[in-house]
Amino acid sequence: MRPDHADTTLRIVDRRVVRLPSVVLVATHLDGSERRATLGMNPLVVGTSTDCELVVHDPGVSRRHCVLTLTARGVIVRDLQSKNGTAVNGTDVLEAFVSPGAVVKIGSTSLCLHLSGPPSDVALWPGATFGDVLGGSIPMRALFARLDASARSSSSILFRGEPGTGKELIARAVHAASSCAGGPFVVFDSANPEALTEASGGTLFIDELLELSPDAQTRLLQATRTGHGDLRLLAATAHDTKPALDGGMLKPELYFRLAGVELRVPPLRERRDDVELLAEHFLARAEPPRRLVDLPPGTLGMLSAHDWPGNVRELKNAVTRLVLFPYAGQAIFADGGVDAGGEPSSGADELFSLPLRDARERVVEHFEAHYLMRKLREHHGNVSRMATAVGLSRQMVHRLLARHGIGSREP
Repeated sequence: MRPDHADTTLRIVDRRVVRLPSVVLVATHLDGSERRATLGMNPLVVGTSTDCELVVHDPGVSRRHCVLTLTARGVIVRDLQSKNGTAVNGTDVLEAFVSPGAVVKIGSTSLCLHLSGPPSDVALWPGATFGDVLGGSIPMRALFARLDASARSSSSILFRGEPGTGKELIARAVHAASSCAGGPFVVFDSANPEALTEASGGTLFIDELLELSPDAQTRLLQATRTGHGDLRLLAATAHDTKPALDGGMLKPELYFRLAGVELRVPPLRERRDDVELLAEHFLARAEPPRRLVDLPPGTLGMLSAHDWPGNVRELKNAVTRLVLFPYAGQAIFADGGVDAGGEPSSGADELFSLPLRDARERVVEHFEAHYLMRKLREHHGNVSRMATAVGLSRQMVHRLLARHGIGSREP
């Protein structure tokens, strides 16, 4: 059902501009105190966790309780599997449109939308590609426009995005569009500290900033202070930088050197319009090449309905499994391969048609993915604690998660 107030809709003005309404979400607590946040291009998560865009202090509210999203049809609120649910005008909902004047109830807190002024225009990239990065959705085209403007400057850029969103690929696209394109693109991390000696005149990409050791941070700071004026600095992180800064794990001087511009890379669940485009791209690179029409009916619907916790990396892996096992159904997903009893959740008939060795390898692969997902949830996305619990090194766990396209974001 279309909402009653069209003023809260996101409108495409032309191929290069999208118009956003000025919408503020106000949370009113039981004692009458208020907290507010602006709802813009990015979804707004409400909850008690400090990493939420709107933090509320209410024991009846979950850490990540609900999310509000601005769309071409209006504002949508979606419950994030909260313990006490989300209600709109007294009716419990999993997902619903919300108009100004409607009351969203979470715990004892009331949420209301307010129009706070005239709409604003946001630039869009006219195409669905930026370098080798694909994305025809509005969030990605808005990101591409900012990437283009940033690439033509000399400013450092910090990319924030969940694992699997393609931050390094985006950094490479910025390098290719910048004045440093003639120089090398060098990846620096704690495992490759010698990269500093290779980066003169090009782009230095700091992969997962918050995993750098204190020694690596110091070396990086020293290198950026002297003798590297022609070096373009790009960095990426999957985590919120504020706790690391407050806790002393990230040197403030390094952060401010790297965060001249901060750009958020949206997760795949926020740009479901790109699932078909990406799936077709990965299928076209298969051997032999395929298209979605070559796969069983309903495949696109199944892909579009998935939340993709591992983002584009998980989608790529899922497409690989689809090519090999087109009738595997939900078993293509990293978290849907086996049920609690260890039996294949779907595609069982195909399993029994395979040679024993191939069938065994497939079941083990699905069990491994399911096991990793469950352990990651049990430890709230903390890879270090998960690694200790399962008896593996942290590096090995990261490699296994990457292999299965599983993101290590907070739940």
